[in-house]
Amino acid sequence: MSDLDFLIPDSILALINENQIDLKIGLRPESAKNSWPSVRIFINNQIVKDQLIDQPTVIDHSLSNSNTDALELKIEYYGKTDRDTVTNDLGEIIENQSVTIESFTVNGIDLIKNHAIYRLGHYTKILSETTLQYFKDHGIDYGPSHSLYMSENGHWSLSFRLPITKFLIELIAIKKPHESNLTDSYLLEIHNTVGRIRQLEKRKKFLNIPT
Repeated sequence: MSDLDFLIPDSILALINENQIDLKIGLRPESAKNSWPSVRIFINNQIVKDQLIDQPTVIDHSLSNSNTDALELKIEYYGKTDRDTVTNDLGEIIENQSVTIESFTVNGIDLIKNHAIYRLGHYTKILSETTLQYFKDHGIDYGPSHSLYMSENGHWSLSFRLPITKFLIELIAIKKPHESNLTDSYLLEIHNTVGRIRQLEKRKKFLNIPT
């Protein structure tokens, strides 16, 4: 901790912590014939969560910054079969197993509210041959999209640079003039200023300069 950290509110220190990464992913499921979706969360190709989602759920996961300069996160919806889409006699869908990403924050930064999620990745469907042919025959788009409604097996893949908070602040701050948010620019300025102060303190100690 820096000698000057006591001057900075705890809320700001937590937000600019370079080492801690806190994820909160809110999911809303829909069932078909009481069959509920299953979701896995991958971080850098390692499964950190794997669970059945049978009610609105917030998945929490925290990790410390590694020595890498990037983080790959994947939200995978899996296990859906043709039986998990129910139609009536007219072929209209009356029940369809699915999961919707309702909220997604990283270190308190709301990726959906700030539209950052759409710059970080996309949703790719993984379809059975039968479903793929149905989509093709009926002109239904089956390519990668930015839909938060995951109606088919597949995954949202997102790529982050580290340190993650600074990366997200800079990403969100890039907006059109009429969309600019003063809070974002001030937060980025605070982050950079604190970083410069800490670097100067380290240099002072290295050079053994008296206070």
